Amino acid sequence: MPAPSGPSTRTRARTRRSREQATTTQPALTSETPGAPELVVEATSSITNPAGTATSLHAPRQLPTPDRNHNDTSEPSSELNAPTDEERPPKSQLRKSQELFERMRFSTPIKEDSQHANGPNMQQKEIILAELQDIPNCSADFLKKAYNAKNTVDNRTIKKFLAESGLYVGGKVDEESGLYGGGRWGDIPEEIELEDELYAPLLKIIKHIVEGPGKGLGSREAIDTHIRWFVHHDGEKTRPDIAIKATGPSFQVPLPMASQKSGEPPIVVVGYSNVASVFDVKRNVDNITKKQIEQMATYNRQIFISQPNRKFCRSLIITETHVRLLHYDRSGAFTTDFVNYHDEPYTFVRLVLGLSSLDEENIGLDTSIQWTVDANGRKVAGTITAIDDQTKATTVYDLIMEEPPLIRHAIIGTGMICWHALDKDKQRFIIKDYWRATGRTPESEFLKRVTKVKGTLAKVDSFAAKRAKTKDYRPKNFESKDFFNRTLSRMALAVPGRSLVHFTSQKQAIRAIRDAIQAHCNLLIGHILHRDVTVDSILLNDNPKPDELSSVLIDLSMAMPAEGERIKLSPEGRTGNKIFRSYAVLRSGMAEQILSPVAHDYLDDLEAFFYVLCYLIHRFAGPGLPVSGEHPVLLQWAGNDCSIAAERKSRYLRVEGPGAHLPPSFWSSATLKLADDYRAFLIKGLDIKTTIRAASGPSYVIPTPASMAPQLRMQLYDHIDGHYAQVLGFFNTALDSLDQPGGDAPRVLRIPPPWIPSNQIRYHSPPVALSDDGSDLETGYKLYVSSPDRADSIASTSPVSRLSKRGSSEISDDEDGPATKCRRGEDDADGNRLYDILEQAGAEDGED
Repeated sequence: MPAPSGPSTRTRARTRRSREQATTTQPALTSETPGAPELVVEATSSITNPAGTATSLHAPRQLPTPDRNHNDTSEPSSELNAPTDEERPPKSQLRKSQELFERMRFSTPIKEDSQHANGPNMQQKEIILAELQDIPNCSADFLKKAYNAKNTVDNRTIKKFLAESGLYVGGKVDEESGLYGGGRWGDIPEEIELEDELYAPLLKIIKHIVEGPGKGLGSREAIDTHIRWFVHHDGEKTRPDIAIKATGPSFQVPLPMASQKSGEPPIVVVGYSNVASVFDVKRNVDNITKKQIEQMATYNRQIFISQPNRKFCRSLIITETHVRLLHYDRSGAFTTDFVNYHDEPYTFVRLVLGLSSLDEENIGLDTSIQWTVDANGRKVAGTITAIDDQTKATTVYDLIMEEPPLIRHAIIGTGMICWHALDKDKQRFIIKDYWRATGRTPESEFLKRVTKVKGTLAKVDSFAAKRAKTKDYRPKNFESKDFFNRTLSRMALAVPGRSLVHFTSQKQAIRAIRDAIQAHCNLLIGHILHRDVTVDSILLNDNPKPDELSSVLIDLSMAMPAEGERIKLSPEGRTGNKIFRSYAVLRSGMAEQILSPVAHDYLDDLEAFFYVLCYLIHRFAGPGLPVSGEHPVLLQWAGNDCSIAAERKSRYLRVEGPGAHLPPSFWSSATLKLADDYRAFLIKGLDIKTTIRAASGPSYVIPTPASMAPQLRMQLYDHIDGHYAQVLGFFNTALDSLDQPGGDAPRVLRIPPPWIPSNQIRYHSPPVALSDDGSDLETGYKLYVSSPDRADSIASTSPVSRLSKRGSSEISDDEDGPATKCRRGEDDADGNRLYDILEQAGAEDGED
């Protein structure tokens, strides 16, 4: 790739920083770790390695370079010292498989999305609008085709309503068409000064349409909501102008506001969890398309989150004379031209009827998922139906209501939802719905190839490949530079247990991650690279057989096979959870201008496993004890800006590590040492890859994939066996330490004294000695060991289902309620009473 002409000062500075982080030529990342566990892949007909062959991770021959610390800046050895072909040991199956992936020159770059768009509404709007990109406008003819006499009501019903309701005045029957028109909606002012003048008359008309031709009385109700707050999943609030409140098997009333006392009647009766659609009212003079799109996108994103069986959302913008439709789905958004609803009353009536339909499919809901709603309007039970394409067998599963589905919060993308369910025999299943981009291999095809790969989940109970297509929600011959058709698929998988976040002990969590890495290696030997390692892609094996691993690696929807050379990029960016994305992948985003793009490789997935470990360390104070609030590091990793997330991860890897952020004392010293060893290993690979990718020369020429390939092979990929051996060795060492008496005991924390701004310090007493109560006065720190009794006492108050939404894909039961706030000194479910300790330390040191 040629360098951009005339690099800016900022670009050159960033390039120098990238080059300074890694020396010009790095020593190969090697390992001599002995005793690697055996990795077994039993071949199927589609896997080329010999059946029944056991593969172990042999440490490769190390290049003759001196051992160096990752911070060593001395001159590394030349590549000329690398061993010749005659000196190299025979290639393992793992190395041979990796060679196939080296033919892939690129990976689809990361695209920023609204998965973690939280915070102020204005900021959310900007992120969502950037995610939607190009939003085309379609002819108003689409409205007449989308909502017609077949899916709403016939012309005669509308004619009678217009003529008899008294709402449409001055109309008459057209002799040629037989339609009633030529008048106007009498209550709508012809001229207005304020938007508020439209609320009451529009609400009156819409209510009559819903309750009259729509026959929605009791199930659908038009409500003026411009003064009612709708609470977001993250605690933010917005106010659509008019909402169609809905009841039925896909809706539930939102939970009361946090300020409401128990037993009081609900303050909020309508929210994003129980609306069929929402409308906004504008004046003609305020007709700004961009603002309309971003505002309605914010509303509809919350509908997607609160109604997880949504396939699409539609809303209306209504002025004193015109109406337009806005549509949102997993491929993006589009708008229609405005229609004068005084001149075309039939179109307006059908639009309202379509967006308030009693048929849930018409308003964008998947009716194969149904809930039972109690007298309070809350969902208490549910079912999901799966039909297999081949056998045509229909299976109805019971949803596990105590385990909310795992969902994605972005509008565009796979829209993946994992439903937790039981079959009639009480076998646990994951029912996975996802929108697959055209051209991408269905996950079921990958699973057929790995039926005997140890540590993976491959038995598909049912699979439906084409349940819906986003192109069918659009006009024919729809065109947009950013539109890519997506197809809804459903797959039912029998699973051995729950996700990793439900670990019951420290040893179980560490062992599960280790075995998932082992399974990842097995997949790679089977010619499949996972590419989407997250905390939710690792399932615990509750009752492993003697020959089974303690966890299984699932979710191959983003996996890549090794067949063929990949030299073209998908035009659609890749989305996903940035918390677990590697530094190199984040620095391969669409906006990257300094580093040359590289293909996603196994090292990126090994780095993702490290972030899984760190996620547990920072998010949990013990089994079933998520810490309150979001950890700042995780928030920064999840940020919408890929470059900021990458730089934050670089700092964490190079400087901080978990120990710098005071992890809960539940995590023992052995686990933190594991994280630090793992971190040091990753730094070396990061430095090597960054140096190879960086622009060089006086004109800052970015290297081409062809020029990078030999260096990547010699300095990284030739040592793949040792890389897996070293990482697995870290976990084995940690597990050995945890097995020792007291090895998993809570470690002693050194709590720093509370920081006091200099303008608030009233006096200072220098420390003189070690006090009797255990205070290390020489350093100003206090020692603290968390109390297991206290942790046990609060376990019942901190279920895993209360995980914060930005750190988890789950929806909790209080999805529509604001975030709970904790005061300093209150129990925060982390078992450490950190705020209590800081306050006590401050009081003893003179703080008041």
